[in-house]
Amino acid sequence: MADFPKPNQITDEGAWAVGTAYQAGDVVQYQNVYYLALRNNLGQTPAAAIGSPTLSADELGYTELTSTVLCNATTEATANTIVTAPAINFDGVTSILVEFWAPSYHAGDAPNASFYLYDGSISLGTIGSRTMITGAAMGPLYLSRRLTPSAGTHTYSIRAIVSSGGGITIDAGLAGTPGIYMPGFIRVRRANDPASGTRNITGVGTSLPASPYDGQEYILVDSLTAPTYQWRFRYMNSIAADSYKWVYLGGDPMFNEVGTGGTEGTSSTTYAALTTAGPQLTPPRAGIYDVEIGCHFQPSTSCFMSYDIGATGAVDVDSVSSVVNAGLIGGVARPRRKTLLAASTALVAKYRASTAANANFQHRWMRVTPVRVS
Repeated sequence: MADFPKPNQITDEGAWAVGTAYQAGDVVQYQNVYYLALRNNLGQTPAAAIGSPTLSADELGYTELTSTVLCNATTEATANTIVTAPAINFDGVTSILVEFWAPSYHAGDAPNASFYLYDGSISLGTIGSRTMITGAAMGPLYLSRRLTPSAGTHTYSIRAIVSSGGGITIDAGLAGTPGIYMPGFIRVRRANDPASGTRNITGVGTSLPASPYDGQEYILVDSLTAPTYQWRFRYMNSIAADSYKWVYLGGDPMFNEVGTGGTEGTSSTTYAALTTAGPQLTPPRAGIYDVEIGCHFQPSTSCFMSYDIGATGAVDVDSVSSVVNAGLIGGVARPRRKTLLAASTALVAKYRASTAANANFQHRWMRVTPVRVS
């Protein structure tokens, strides 16, 4: 467990930035919440630190009601708006909880009041109703609804009508003044259990959500029935350097090998495929990847293993290589960080010799791990 920083070790670093290396004791602001780093880190979203529930991790939208609202409409289609949440973009699979609270409400006469949850200009139905008592202050009032919005932008609001009479008044005020009501609010938050370390994971699929929200997590697989890799990503809207905003959090890499028992060779001095081609991998999305290759050599000349990147031929700068030592069998591996500009770019291993003598290879493999993707 990390030691808690001492007071003289705490430093205010301002707004959190994905490319900044932070030290234990640094304080950053992220989505209107302050976080204290307990260990050195780089690229760790504060809201995801140690899996603890935080306001920014689960709350998607919040609007305060700071003044009274008179509701005197008598039909659902013309219901008076009490408070409206911010517009929020959803992925179609995330379940949410829409909550409304007001400290009090009252009426001069005794009508029945009905409250409605609206999405934009469309009523989703009655979310609550009350029978009023003439002249009495009633409350507080709490209403909630769990639902799974369709993919796209939604704007939720709470509206009300009365059956007759002069209407009802929803009471709310500015906090901090004696004798004044506290603010009411509408809040939209994820419905996942906030005590769960996987509360941000909204699904598993063969493609990432088309309309992600900041902090959303998703597991990308190549197959739902027999996956060969499982990549967990978090969407970070603060990344501005490029469009690769899905940040890799962990999972199994892509892997392919040509495990033929014997050696295969080439005397070509330019990169070419061996008799058994490959290995080969095709990352599914444009982005930044760590590409690692390796093999065993049995050289009579210097041997090179590299890889084509789509239509771009293999080059030495991406290669692993051996020195000339006839009869020596040795293994070598090397990672390279590469940016793939297009989705489904094939990485195909190729081989060459430094002279026309035969260069022999065996136990060839390739491994690809994402860093950030589109």
